[in-house]
Amino acid sequence: MPPRPTRFKNSDCIALVGEATPPEPLQADLIIDPDECNAATCTQQGLRVPKTHVTGTSGPSPNANETIGVVVTPPAADDCPQTYTVSAHAILDPDECNALTSTEQGLRVTETHVTGTSGPAPGRIADAWQSIDVVVAPPAAVDCPRNYTVRAYLTPQRGEAGPVGSVDLGPTRTSNTWANTALQVTLPAPGVYLVIGDVDTTICATLDSGSATNLWTEVRLIDVNSGTVELQPRGSTQHQFTSDARLQHCEHGPTSLSGLVTVSPGQGSKTVRVQAILSGGGPGDGLANGATLQKSTFHGPRSYLTYVKVAD
Repeated sequence: MPPRPTRFKNSDCIALVGEATPPEPLQADLIIDPDECNAATCTQQGLRVPKTHVTGTSGPSPNANETIGVVVTPPAADDCPQTYTVSAHAILDPDECNALTSTEQGLRVTETHVTGTSGPAPGRIADAWQSIDVVVAPPAAVDCPRNYTVRAYLTPQRGEAGPVGSVDLGPTRTSNTWANTALQVTLPAPGVYLVIGDVDTTICATLDSGSATNLWTEVRLIDVNSGTVELQPRGSTQHQFTSDARLQHCEHGPTSLSGLVTVSPGQGSKTVRVQAILSGGGPGDGLANGATLQKSTFHGPRSYLTYVKVAD
């Protein structure tokens, strides 16, 4: 059964006007629906219905964790029921440093990733670019704007070999074959390298009256694995004399053997080695009329080979 209404007899909420007719007293009852949704009550001052006010916020809340604007649209005075429409929207700071935007799908903050490269960069083999390491320093979490500091450093791979042992070049004149030396380096990764050799060779010969020499040494750089010539021969020492008396003479030839050597991705790395040879020309294959070769050497103790990576 529905709840019975509340009755107030001769209540302060009822004002009686007129006189009662004896012997029956004049009575009046106030009936208030006890439903919990009933806002009407009886007080000592009379009937009371509390006013209803619904408000929202249209600007940033003083609470730093609340950034929602609430808008309330009140009903018209004669609407029944009195319906208030409440809507909410995100409040976005218009500051230029604010990365937050509102899209049809919702709020969005674009992620930022800043990275650098260390070591070989793909697709750059044999281009005219240097090997650069890029270091990125991120900003502090509270920085605004969020500035990333990017620094680049030239940190090429590099290495050196030498001094090494000497090699007798005498037999190479007659066999016309290049002699291997112990002067070699391994280029460690794909890229382009500047290889610089400081190579020393020696020729010593004895001449009698009327004899002559025409001897020379050469050096070159080869790929140890394939035998391919990486840097073409460079002339080193020249011994060319004619004498009217007995003469013993030596020539030293410090030689710059330098150039660019490429290591392909397929090769991965490459070991390169210095080779040397002694050649002669003219009568006696460079030793005419009694001239005698005393010695010819690749002088390893005064020879060096250096590399520096210059491009990826």
